[in-house]
Amino acid sequence: ALTGAQTVTYNISGTYDELLILISAASSASASSQIGVRLNGDTDGYYVMGSRLNLNSTYAPSIASPESLLNASYIYMGYISTAAASTLSGYVRVSGCATTGSKPYVCGGGATTGGGSQQDGIFTFGGISDTNTAVSSVSVYSSSGNLDAGTLYVFGAS
Repeated sequence: ALTGAQTVTYNISGTYDELLILISAASSASASSQIGVRLNGDTDGYYVMGSRLNLNSTYAPSIASPESLLNASYIYMGYISTAAASTLSGYVRVSGCATTGSKPYVCGGGATTGGGSQQDGIFTFGGISDTNTAVSSVSVYSSSGNLDAGTLYVFGAS
């Protein structure tokens, strides 16, 4: 369960080359929190490229925007809306987890409004993590406030 802390960590037993990380209905006690994933607890070295689509009540050209985060502190999955009841679900697929060197990943997610009026959306990203050791843990991170709901699933393949 994703509750009680700003960062919740799952230690991986075994060595896997591919990881599929699923997050279901993650929520933070703080509205508009960004939700993401860290490998081995690393707090820098994530290079994120992709796009986001904010699904506000009326169309405007600004609802779609590219994202480019260089040397970010986590794999960005998206953010919950302006209401703390908003939740985010998504996935991250990471390759090269059993070896040293950079690890490419793809991820996507979506958030609900939770009664808020903005920032629910769909997110799709890809990038590289500079985690230079085999992946032994996965953390779900909230940029503000403690996580207060959600489930983390981690699947590995050799």
